[in-house]
Amino acid sequence: MNRLYALSPAVRALTDPALRLVGPACTVKVYPGDNLMVHKALDVAVPGDVVVVDGGRSTTAVLGDLISTNAQQRGIAGGSRAST
Repeated sequence: MNRLYALSPAVRALTDPALRLVGPACTVKVYPGDNLMVHKALDVAVPGDVVVVDGGRSTTAVLGDLISTNAQQRGIAGGSRAST
């Protein structure tokens, strides 16, 4: 997302709230029902990166088991969701 937005304090880990994610952030903004840029982020992310997805206030899922498995196989350090 380059310099489009400042980091929201609402960004958090998707798993244990006590978990701390450390690494370079690969940020992506998606619109409801469109996770194409999440796939692209996984293509450009390198092992150790943290993928941060801004899905807005959507009621649709952005990540599923296939994307999570792909990220895990590529060595992505973690992922978080920016709740706006």
